[in-house]
Amino acid sequence: MNRRGRIEIELTIVKLADERYYLVCTAFFEQRLLDHLERHRGGETVTIVKRSDEWAAIALQGPKSRAVLAANTESELDNSTFRWLTAQQITLAGHAMWAFRMSYAGELGWEIHGPREHMLTVYDALWTSGETFGITDYGSFAMNSMRMEKMFKGAGELTNEVTLPQADVMRFVKMDKPDFIGKPQTQASLDCDLPWICAYLAIEPDGINDGHGGEAVLADGRVVGSTASVAYGHTVGKILAFAYIRPHAAIAGTRLTGTDSGRAPGCGGARRTGL
Repeated sequence: MNRRGRIEIELTIVKLADERYYLVCTAFFEQRLLDHLERHRGGETVTIVKRSDEWAAIALQGPKSRAVLAANTESELDNSTFRWLTAQQITLAGHAMWAFRMSYAGELGWEIHGPREHMLTVYDALWTSGETFGITDYGSFAMNSMRMEKMFKGAGELTNEVTLPQADVMRFVKMDKPDFIGKPQTQASLDCDLPWICAYLAIEPDGINDGHGGEAVLADGRVVGSTASVAYGHTVGKILAFAYIRPHAAIAGTRLTGTDSGRAPGCGGARRTGL
């Protein structure tokens, strides 16, 4: 967070050892993260090392990911030994790698991080083991669709334009912690009427456009906000969206309308959306 109480960067922090942490963020936030760490290091003796040029990562996701991973390591991968949102260093395809049990796709899964010179070997081993299960590559559009189906917020929602209450992520915040950057501003945001809040929408498809984010959202013909992320959810058969809208419109069951991509409010092409 920044001192305005707004979200500076969305990232993952993994404790590798006492006084040793590994931070992972979206590539286009890297320099912002480095600047933020330098700016707020205070009087602490901290060594900050950028690993992007030396390390790489593979995401292994899906209901068969445990079986695929188990074929390449002697480490135990069951729920009690390797819990959700924990990290372990394991030997994988003969190389020491860090395995993080996490999944932005919402399925069972791991992220494998380590020296990039070993990553192709690891990839080939995982691929060979996964062929029995019909393994396939997937890209960022598929990932975006899956995370939208699981109602996982991303960079489009967690921005430096909003506070934590506005982003509707206060369930992840402990306000009884000692002072942290942005805490007074977060409390102030909680204590006042929010100008908008991040809502989750289902949009009736028109067979032409899914949307791209940035489309206007209307209630009774008046603009009440705009979409942040939009994607078609193939599992649920619906277009899904996160949108920042006025709180009075962010009530479950509310029927809203929106404009097709590239059209301004009032120019037609309206589609119905629902919370």
